[in-house]
Amino acid sequence: MVLIVCSWSTYSRGSADELSEEIYHSPHELPAWLPRTSTQFLKWFTCSNANDFLHHIQYNDKFIQWVLSARHTTWTSGWEVVITKSLKSIKRRESKYDTNGKYYSRVFDLLNWSRMQNSLPQLIDVDEICHKGMEKLTVEDIDIGVIKNNVIPPEKPNLNIPDETWTMLWKTCHKQLNAQARIESSCIDIPATVVSNPDPPRKVNNPCHLAFRMVDGAHRLCLRKFLMSLVEGELLDYQIQLATEDVLANSSKNEIQSEIATLQMTMKRTYQLSVFVLNQTIFLDPHVSWARNEDTLTKVISADVKVDWVRWMERVMTHVQSQRI
Repeated sequence: MVLIVCSWSTYSRGSADELSEEIYHSPHELPAWLPRTSTQFLKWFTCSNANDFLHHIQYNDKFIQWVLSARHTTWTSGWEVVITKSLKSIKRRESKYDTNGKYYSRVFDLLNWSRMQNSLPQLIDVDEICHKGMEKLTVEDIDIGVIKNNVIPPEKPNLNIPDETWTMLWKTCHKQLNAQARIESSCIDIPATVVSNPDPPRKVNNPCHLAFRMVDGAHRLCLRKFLMSLVEGELLDYQIQLATEDVLANSSKNEIQSEIATLQMTMKRTYQLSVFVLNQTIFLDPHVSWARNEDTLTKVISADVKVDWVRWMERVMTHVQSQRI
């Protein structure tokens, strides 16, 4: 039986907090696994159609490793969740993983809830989502583009990428973009999972005070931000050409204007990503299941669940494809 899990398999291996990130050798050199142009990016990191997902991954040990084992940890600084005392006591009784309040959610639980609700992803703006790496930002920092850490960005692949854009990208996404294995196997069309903030900009389980908290998909979101920086630099390239080349033939001007229109459309599509949206109640209340071990989880995945998961994911990816049109 085929199970469409490539969307979360290779991209969700274990906890992001526990991975040993692969750092490139030179702090001034852009990693080889990241493209230098938007055209190259789209060839590497987008998926052509929903059927691409159906023949790659079989239901096997990799599903257990990359989906059942994948976790969103909630004990790192800024990412703690507000949990009632009664829920804490339940977790202490039932979880061998719960040590000193170290709670987490399993990616499978969050996705499986969406499956049981027959949910389809919706489009959300990139700037509305807080992901790990952004927790040092304050509301004021987000407005003025400042972050307080000492990450040194690598060399820009295009000198026209604004310094502020490039610096902000690497200071919030350096861990994700340096994770070679996860980046190389990513497709930015795969839906992410977020939790809504009921009253932004108030901090409610959201260290950035934004509308949504990312719980699965930060690497894919950071890739989108990387693509947006490439497009921003390339747009400026063409705009400079139009402004300075008075002797350009009409055909050349038309070609440049066509390229600008294409890049503007790419930017518009990249700025919005498909996400499953969970609310605070869904995220917090039922999560005695956060503590379930993998043996318990595997018992949940019956033959009927496998069949329904395939059908649901077919609908999901067809829906995602229609959102891109």
